[in-house]
Amino acid sequence: MDDDLSRAVVQLSQPLLRDVVTRPPAEAVEITVTVRVIVIKRLPTLIRMPGVSLVPLPDGRALISLDETMSVHESRG
Repeated sequence: MDDDLSRAVVQLSQPLLRDVVTRPPAEAVEITVTVRVIVIKRLPTLIRMPGVSLVPLPDGRALISLDETMSVHESRG
């Protein structure tokens, strides 16, 4: 493919990267017209926060779930 190994690797990997979708670290995703959820990159800091649970998604991100006794204000910690 190419005498230069690094160029050959890049040429081989380009078709694989074409379908990669980059996403922001956090985004509001509309489930219905009146319901939105926050989808985030799974971060160790959030995993350790009391009252916060992360619901894993197949793409490696997660939904944020707050304990029912917590308000959004309290989750800002």
